[in-house]
Amino acid sequence: MIIANRNLLKDAVITATNEHTSYPVYNVVERWKKQVFRTADGTTTTTISADWGGVEKVSSLFVMFHNALSVAVRFYDGGLVDTWTEFVVHKEVEASRVEIDLVGAVELYVGLIFIGDSLYFKKSAEQDMPLVSSDSPTFSSDGQVAGRKGSVRRGGNVEIPFLSEAEREAIEAVFYECGLTEPFYLDLWQDSDFPPLYGVFTSDLGVVHLEEGDTVSFDFMEVN
Repeated sequence: MIIANRNLLKDAVITATNEHTSYPVYNVVERWKKQVFRTADGTTTTTISADWGGVEKVSSLFVMFHNALSVAVRFYDGGLVDTWTEFVVHKEVEASRVEIDLVGAVELYVGLIFIGDSLYFKKSAEQDMPLVSSDSPTFSSDGQVAGRKGSVRRGGNVEIPFLSEAEREAIEAVFYECGLTEPFYLDLWQDSDFPPLYGVFTSDLGVVHLEEGDTVSFDFMEVN
């Protein structure tokens, strides 16, 4: 399980080739995933460059809510450090800047990009993250349905057992920083094809102290 919220791109200098003037590249670090970066009309490639001003540890990459067909991510610290070719990667490097090549079939859009250090937990209970509808249906006496159409998102309870004191404190730090209003990234099954989630805490952070380690639990809901 991966939890990530400290995005190096938020304080970086970011540029992009083929940038659409109405959909700037800085949208990839805005909190709203539907506020996208787009390439200019008729362009199907872009290179996003970001420099965060010094060497930092990177252990997770998320390129999410996009229509790109391929990606090449190059990390630099003076010279080339490493190259990744997946949209979601969990691997450690140290770098001061990055270049991200994206290729699509039509004009590109990207909702979110995260690059930074993340929290990794090997021990996690089985997680249930069902699809939840926010529709408000009303039923008439003869069985007709009407109401307000909402959205469908994933949400549920997350439990992380057998934590060391340092691991528990790291999750508590994320909760202090995000509260119930600041989204973060959650990759429940990082070794599977199930996509990572972007959402918020929707409950207090539960902490149980046990002899074999601490257990942390919280409710989570995807956001748009």
